[in-house]
Amino acid sequence: MPQINELRKQISRGLSPCFADLGLDRVSDDVVWSPSPGLIRIVQISFLDSHHASYFGSSTASFSIEFGGLYGPVNLFEAQRDFPRVHYCQVRGKLHRDFRQDAPKKDLPPAEHRRRDIWWVRASGEDLNAAIEGAGRVITSNLEFWLSRLSDHAYVCRYLFWKDENERGLFGFGRRGSPSRIQLLELLTATFPEKRLLRWRLLLPSWLTGR
Repeated sequence: MPQINELRKQISRGLSPCFADLGLDRVSDDVVWSPSPGLIRIVQISFLDSHHASYFGSSTASFSIEFGGLYGPVNLFEAQRDFPRVHYCQVRGKLHRDFRQDAPKKDLPPAEHRRRDIWWVRASGEDLNAAIEGAGRVITSNLEFWLSRLSDHAYVCRYLFWKDENERGLFGFGRRGSPSRIQLLELLTATFPEKRLLRWRLLLPSWLTGR
């Protein structure tokens, strides 16, 4: 039976070409990114910790693929030992499996079996190749779409303005009217041309009050 660390390394190696095809640079075995002025796009393979692996009846080689956009100056985070990682991003999301795969533990709530944000990998490694191939497919078909959306400030602002956080879409910015969401809106709209910026400033007070 392969060691868990070896399974994790095989997953990272197997997905690396898919990330490279999207122009993402390797930071570590499980993190890639695309830094640019005003925006850092980060993608990471997040392996289950032992607590969640025990809950799901899985191994710690099971994984999710998370992505996010970090807007504005990053000097506050650069000294952090684990930077860059997706949890630093103001806007985050997850990729989802394109095939059914029940959670290993059968007596979990039905909602846990329906979720598709985890690729299950057993300690035996017997489903390793299927997980790598499936995740690679989704990276190729879906990740570029979300990364391009993170680069589109107008799209992100519309999302922040009209939509709630959504595990199938974008999240991490708080509820409508929350300080974190307002701060991000102000940061992004500051990059708009003057006419568009004026329109957003006129809309913002009514958005905050819900009127």
